Amino acid sequence: MNTEIKNTILTTDKDAQYDESAKRLLGQKSILAHILVKTVDEFAGMDPKDVVPYIEGEPFINTVPIETGFTNTVIKNDESRVVGLNSENPELHEGMIRFDIIFYVRMRDGLSQIIINVEAQKDEPNGYDILNRAIFYVSRMISSQKERDFSNSNYNDIKRVYSIWVCMNMPENSLEHIHLVKDSIVNSHAWKGKLDLVNIVMIGLAKELPKHEAKYELHRLLGALLSQDLTANEKLDIIGNEYAIPMEKDFREDVSIMCNLSQKIKETGIETGIEMGKREMIMKMYNKGYTAAQIADVAEMDEKQIKEIIANNKDIKVWNISLGSNQEVNDNFISAEGAILDKIQYENDVIFVVAGTNKPSADIEKIGSPADSINSMVVNAVTQNGLSTKYARRGLALSFFAKPDVSYYGGSEEKYIKVCEPLGEANVAGTSFAAPWIARKLSYLMDILGLNREVAKAMIIDAARDWNEKPTPEEVALYGHGIVPIKIDDIVHTKEDEIKFLVYDVSEKWNTYNYYFPVPIKDDKYPYIARATMCYFPMCDRTQGVDYTNTELNLHFGRINNKGKIEDIKGDKQNQDVILDNEKYFLLEGEARERFRKWDNVKYIAERPKNKMMPKKSYDNKNWGMEIKTNNRLDPKDGIGIRFGVVVTLKEINGVNRIDEFIKNCTLNGWLVNKIDVQTRVDINKKVNEDIEFE
Repeated sequence: MNTEIKNTILTTDKDAQYDESAKRLLGQKSILAHILVKTVDEFAGMDPKDVVPYIEGEPFINTVPIETGFTNTVIKNDESRVVGLNSENPELHEGMIRFDIIFYVRMRDGLSQIIINVEAQKDEPNGYDILNRAIFYVSRMISSQKERDFSNSNYNDIKRVYSIWVCMNMPENSLEHIHLVKDSIVNSHAWKGKLDLVNIVMIGLAKELPKHEAKYELHRLLGALLSQDLTANEKLDIIGNEYAIPMEKDFREDVSIMCNLSQKIKETGIETGIEMGKREMIMKMYNKGYTAAQIADVAEMDEKQIKEIIANNKDIKVWNISLGSNQEVNDNFISAEGAILDKIQYENDVIFVVAGTNKPSADIEKIGSPADSINSMVVNAVTQNGLSTKYARRGLALSFFAKPDVSYYGGSEEKYIKVCEPLGEANVAGTSFAAPWIARKLSYLMDILGLNREVAKAMIIDAARDWNEKPTPEEVALYGHGIVPIKIDDIVHTKEDEIKFLVYDVSEKWNTYNYYFPVPIKDDKYPYIARATMCYFPMCDRTQGVDYTNTELNLHFGRINNKGKIEDIKGDKQNQDVILDNEKYFLLEGEARERFRKWDNVKYIAERPKNKMMPKKSYDNKNWGMEIKTNNRLDPKDGIGIRFGVVVTLKEINGVNRIDEFIKNCTLNGWLVNKIDVQTRVDINKKVNEDIEFE
């Protein structure tokens, strides 16, 4: 047997349906020859082995891009093979869209050529009509020939194209040829030209392998090749005995050994993956040569399994999820996937970083699940210049929550992100590449600097928001709270004219407070504007629709007036426990949501910088205070034990550095003040995690 086919089957075995494996199997010339015999008229009736020499060079597998301007960038034809194909095609989807398999075939006249594209599909897609996609592919195969296969207006040199689609797991076996036809409506004229330039062939493979008969000869070959039910030996018996592909003498023994080994590894991975922890399972499968697609499919898990993974990996606090649905989220309820992530985060001390999802097509605008997860940190992508990318989708979640939470560089036509793929370096773009950067920053804040998840999330959002004007709803839908700084120093280091401190506590009562922040005074006044960002992880209930979050933590921060109450920097008078000056204060729910983000688990309150800023007067009590008021929709117990983290920033209006004075005041009040020394924390982390080798 062809050695490459043998090795491919040995390595793929039951995993042939995974994308990469299917492409490798279908891309073998001996297999392609069988496909050509059954789909291209000129080769009909020929022995497939006689067709193999007509396939020029080596077929390009997952290499040639589809998008305009890339397909024909540097293609050359030298009588033997196609060379110099541009391999990078940034698209609206994750990564790149490329032809699965594409190659030239020399016709029997020895002069003319046709271009063949073969596409493998695990099943018929739900998000779009597959025939529309096939039409797009043949259109690109035609248009990309200009200035490659023909020049200027020499349209008679256009080569015939075939796009052949192999769709697995179909209800029945089928084979259909879709092409141009001419209908004479009013009289008839012999228009010059070729109606056979564009050809689409749809091959449907049923789950059950057909018997070996002429009608289903191709279906049996492809069905056996891509089967997940047949053993390697069974596949090779069919290929070798029924289709006359030569076999090596010791082939069956080698196949049996390798098949058993491969299958045992996979079964072990499935059975013990949960117990050993997902990380270990993935790494073991990865080290044994499984592809990312195979690992992902094997690791597909339900809610219970995800919880078990979390429980078995308590040391992992930050989890990145760079995947999402092509479907738009609903405005009236959170997706099942998003709700699961929210529940896991409520019950465990972890945080998920979720990609904001990419546009699968131009008519899909809103984010897809699980990017509507309220407790997660959802990340959208921007260009290097800080503009929303073409592929980024829009929030909000439930028409209220800021999803995405933040944005970060995800690659674009302006400048792509370089990654390592199995075939080497590649340029990519997508929200899936923006999210891991934020996961990295969160992990740094938590694992290196020792901050909890609430404070870490608040710091990321606070850095993205900064002192900027309130974003418009359109800006929030695309960017969230803003673009996160590239350098971690810009997140953790305090500017010269600012005082920044962190507050974290647990909500145990209706009012959690601290009235003793000793903010420095200048001439009995406070020369500052202030902002505060708070994050918490509430219990959520999907059945409540738009009333999704069960607990509301309302943040009040500001000076302490002569009545012992906080002069909130945003003027928020909600949740007052006493009526001041006999004044009743009513606020409608809609207005409370709009002005003060009621029921949102991210709170940002701020005074805005102005051209001319005046210091604030002080009261008898020279301290500032903070209150966290807790409300619950249903059960008062829902808000008990919820941790919150707050990042407070005081900006000196005259540009004076007063941080040392603030620390001194805190110390005099009996506080233990710890500066976050980033480098020291990094050094400590390295020391505690270094390996010790015993001789």
